Amino acid sequence: TPDHLNRHKTMENYIDAKCRIFENNHEDSILILNYDNLLTRHISERNFKGQIVFFSRLEKIEKGVFVEDGKILIHDFRKNEKVFIMNVEDIFIPGTHNLENVLAAVAMSYYAGISVETIAQSVKDFKGIEHRVEYVKTLKGITFFNDSKGTNPDSSIKAVEAMKQPTYLIAGGMDKGSTFDELIDVFGNTVKHMVVFGETAELLMETAKAHHFLAVTKVNNLEEAVKLCYQMAKSGETVLLSPACASWDMYPSFEVRGDHFKACVNALE
Repeated sequence: TPDHLNRHKTMENYIDAKCRIFENNHEDSILILNYDNLLTRHISERNFKGQIVFFSRLEKIEKGVFVEDGKILIHDFRKNEKVFIMNVEDIFIPGTHNLENVLAAVAMSYYAGISVETIAQSVKDFKGIEHRVEYVKTLKGITFFNDSKGTNPDSSIKAVEAMKQPTYLIAGGMDKGSTFDELIDVFGNTVKHMVVFGETAELLMETAKAHHFLAVTKVNNLEEAVKLCYQMAKSGETVLLSPACASWDMYPSFEVRGDHFKACVNALE
C-alpha cells in the first residue's frame, strides 16, 4: 500500500524497491505473497526463482494458506495435501489485518519446518506488540488504544476497522506525501470525532471536510488531544491513537510517540 512516496515519488518505484528483496532468491526459495491484494498478487508474475506461496483470508487457494469454515488450513504443495493449523477464533489479537498477519506467519513457519503444534500454540499465546493497536487501559468505561505504529493511512484504516465501539481518533504527524481519502471513507459509524495535530493537521481537516465529515478538531500536541478525547468520550467508547503519519515532525520515533501517548493517558487519573 502507498507509503514513503515523498522519497519514492511513485507507487511503481516503491513496489520496485520492495521487490529487490527477492533478487537473491534461488531455486529452493519460497516467496510468500498476499493473494487478496492485487498488487502483491501480480508480483508473482515477475521472474523470480523458487516457489510462490500465497495466503488469503478471502479465497480458498490451491497452493498456500487460507481460511475455510473458520479454520486456518495450508495446502502443502510438496505433499499435495491440506493440513489443519488452528481455528480462527483462537487468535487473540483483533482485526482482519492481524488474521492476514497470522496467515503470513503460518506460511513462513510451516515451510521453515516448524511443527503444526508449535505454530498453533505460538499464535494462541501471542498477545500483540507494543504500539500496534496496543490496549493501554480503561478509565471510567473509556478504552484507550495505542497504535502509534500506524504511520501510513492503510495501517490506520486497519486499526479503525478493528474497533468495536464508537471511537475518537487521534491522527496527524509528518507529511510523507500520503492522501487520506480512503481513511476518512472507512469512518462510517465507528469514528465519532477526529482530533488532529502535527504537519498534516490541515490536510486531514480539508480531506475530512471534502468527504462531509465535519467532526474534526485541531490541537497543538498529543497531550491536548488525549485530554480533549477524554472529555468528549463516554463510557463504552474508545480513544484510538493511530496517526496515519510518521512521527518525525514532533518525535524521534513512533515508539517515543506511543510512549508519550501512554504517559498522557496515565496522567488522566
